[in-house]
Amino acid sequence: MSEKNRLQAHYHGQADWLQWGPYLSEREWGTLREFYGMGDNFWQGLGYQQARHTAYRWGEDGIAGWCDDQQFLCLSLSLWNYQDSHLKERLFGLTNPEGNHGEDLKEYFFYLYNTPTHSYSKFSYKYPVSAFPYQQLIEVNRQRSQHESEYELFDTGIFAAGYFDVVVTYAKAAPDDIICQISVTNHSSEVKKILLAPQIWFRNTWSWGYPNGPEGKVFQKPQLESPVNLQTDDYWIIKADHCQLGRYYLYLPPAHEVVMTENQTETNRSRGQHQHPWFSKQAVADYLTGHSTKINHFLTGTKATAAYHWQLKPQQTKQLNLRLTRLITTHPWSKLTSTIQQRRQEAVEFFHQLQSPLLPTELQNLQQQAWTNLLTSKQVYYFDVQQWRQGDPSQPFSAEEVALRPMSGWQHLKNHQVIMMPDKWEYPWYANWDLALQSWSMAQLDLQLAKQQLLLLTKTDYMHPNGQLPAYEVDWNAVNPPLLAWAGLQIFEWEKNQTNQPDLSFLQQLFHKLIFNFSWWVNRKDRDGKNIFEGGFLGLDNIGVLDRNLPGIQGRLSQADSTSWMAMYALNMVKIALHLAVKQPVYQDMAIKFLDHFLRIAQTMSHTDQHGLSLFDDQDQFYYDVLHLNDRSIAMKVRSLVGLVPLLAVEILEPELINQLPGFEQKMHQLLNNFPQLAESGNVASCELPGIGKRRLLSLVNHKRLQAILARMLDPEEFLSPFGIRSLSRYHLHHPFEFELHGQHYQIDYQPGESHSRMFGGNSNWRGPIWMPVNYLIIQALRKHHLYYGNQVTFSFPHPSDNKLTLHQIAEQLSFRLISLFVKNTDGSRPWQGPYAHWFSKLNWQDQLFYEYFHAETGQGLGACHQAWTSLIANLIAETDPAHLLEWYQSLALGVEEAASEAED
Repeated sequence: MSEKNRLQAHYHGQADWLQWGPYLSEREWGTLREFYGMGDNFWQGLGYQQARHTAYRWGEDGIAGWCDDQQFLCLSLSLWNYQDSHLKERLFGLTNPEGNHGEDLKEYFFYLYNTPTHSYSKFSYKYPVSAFPYQQLIEVNRQRSQHESEYELFDTGIFAAGYFDVVVTYAKAAPDDIICQISVTNHSSEVKKILLAPQIWFRNTWSWGYPNGPEGKVFQKPQLESPVNLQTDDYWIIKADHCQLGRYYLYLPPAHEVVMTENQTETNRSRGQHQHPWFSKQAVADYLTGHSTKINHFLTGTKATAAYHWQLKPQQTKQLNLRLTRLITTHPWSKLTSTIQQRRQEAVEFFHQLQSPLLPTELQNLQQQAWTNLLTSKQVYYFDVQQWRQGDPSQPFSAEEVALRPMSGWQHLKNHQVIMMPDKWEYPWYANWDLALQSWSMAQLDLQLAKQQLLLLTKTDYMHPNGQLPAYEVDWNAVNPPLLAWAGLQIFEWEKNQTNQPDLSFLQQLFHKLIFNFSWWVNRKDRDGKNIFEGGFLGLDNIGVLDRNLPGIQGRLSQADSTSWMAMYALNMVKIALHLAVKQPVYQDMAIKFLDHFLRIAQTMSHTDQHGLSLFDDQDQFYYDVLHLNDRSIAMKVRSLVGLVPLLAVEILEPELINQLPGFEQKMHQLLNNFPQLAESGNVASCELPGIGKRRLLSLVNHKRLQAILARMLDPEEFLSPFGIRSLSRYHLHHPFEFELHGQHYQIDYQPGESHSRMFGGNSNWRGPIWMPVNYLIIQALRKHHLYYGNQVTFSFPHPSDNKLTLHQIAEQLSFRLISLFVKNTDGSRPWQGPYAHWFSKLNWQDQLFYEYFHAETGQGLGACHQAWTSLIANLIAETDPAHLLEWYQSLALGVEEAASEAED
């Protein structure tokens, strides 16, 4: 059965191929949902060390972890190199206060392969043979300032002594028959011992004192058992019984021993009893590492670990096979190798069917790994705010304490689904604009899942009754760029072009719910009803000189980007309504309604206030935020992405669509004729003037302003980096923006890498680096403008220069720069590897990491290292002319050859 057939079988209800997958978090500790103290100190509420002996309440984590889609039964890997102080059961990193740039993962692992149904999945973890430098990483990073680089695992020199390459492969023989193959290779010059300890356990759903269980259902306590009578010389068995999931058997080779415990905190307060240490969550780890001699010898419990003590010679590889299945069989290892090989081949075929045959192998591998990064971002996310606010049933919060707990306005929120995470270690919770971008990337792989993820956020257990979309776990009330309409439109039009069978039902469901969200924006974020919006930080964290989420001053901040995002939102809704109007003409009126919103926003963005300022600065020919005080207005003349976001508010109306809707065109003319002041600025005059192919252009920027913005955006001394568009102009390197207010000095300057500010936690920076999502949206916007202007409009690239390109060609050149982040240089390194390229080369690590953002001058990857939205690089490869991509790549390869020849000479 091919991967496509498995997907069809799943969505047609024939076989649940998505019941099992890599849905385990990589960090459950340090999350707000697991914090039961007061205040906001959740990083210290449950830290890395505490996680070893504390039963989680809302989820589970593990290394190379898998679970079912309700996260009842979990499977993961634990390891011990006989040097560490404890068993490695989860990935280590710094908490936000410990890191000089906020929270930071301090491990190296790679997602090598994954398919949409997870029929084949491969993961690689690099485990040092020497004692892991936990305390050293904490202490050195804690001592470093914001202006210094982070102290990484490579910096400790630990890999000089060697490491174990641990590769975990999962393959599904059937939807409920899962093969797990673990191989370990000793990459050191000496014989080394390693404890390989795969573990299986039940998420704790029985200890919290709820009368009907945390999911609102009656739960009996599940049980694991290792019956001696089922053991043979060829295999052992762990039996797993769960009242909802049913019975599964874990077949494993005879181990040195199998040890059991309970997935419970040492003190089981919910039952009012003392839990013996050798029956608690950490008991197995303490026993296996020699910290305790006591363990549960009854071979029953809710957490089980099999111990395999291996001794490996240099470069030796040993392999272990497991099988989790409902089947009772006396031949668990039959066809195991052939099944893995078959699933591997089917995975290769699946990705090759999506790729152009012209793509060089390096770019094929990059695209496949980017898709893998996205597919592995899926996680069971469970959080019931109402229950969370009640506290632990054995120690409930008082009414006063409950009132102080955050999220008081989100008691309706009850989430328990498999959702794509931004990064399963650094951001193990969904964020709505991340999810919009991820859903669009997912469409080529699993179209139904892409639609489901978008619709999920509009359901009553997610969307606030007032229409607000949840932002992310730490602050549901925060505001992200409103991209769900954009993503839904992308998915609809892509499917329409691919199959000629548009899914109007999906588009209609999304549209109706987004009407409520759009209204929330208009009613809550347009303070004076003048079509000028305040969206807070809008996911752009520290991009402003002030904290735009909480300015802390008496005034109002009119945001050029927030207002532009709303213009884009309005245009997306216009286009969606027009698609729906083809079958149901009543939607034409809705299209006019949203067009009216757009036109009013376009006019307002050029309107001057009582102090003579507007969001568009005529002198600088650029968009800025404006701070309105009682006695004056201040243009916040920071050249940043804030001033480029207006480019994104653009839609093309194809004549094929407009010709089917004569009523819309007539009403559009009436709107413009009845309210001529809406087009006074000239921004939208072109919506009545046909362009190339008789297309109509709806754009927030007219041709003159487009040229002015491009003059800055494509200038290497401003926004144009060798690796894409900077988030802040390089102009501010020598010309910081400064101003005084109420006796306080504010300043912002160009920071191409890590942030020098702790604003917004200090764990991300929008003051210079390259950010993939906004770069992608800019490239899309240029392509849309090109559809209207065609080859008759060219611009210098880079600017200023005599090299004139069309807008489509400029978009292509920007795509090449972003792709180059992941392509080998003349010295064999990749830009994202930064100063650690020599380590990657020395250790022969060829796999890709997909960082959160990238240093604008060097291309080094920064922030979260498995950020799912960076998987948009796969979209850029797919959307770029393969012949042009090949030509560009060959020019790079020629450079590599020339460099090698020069080195030999």
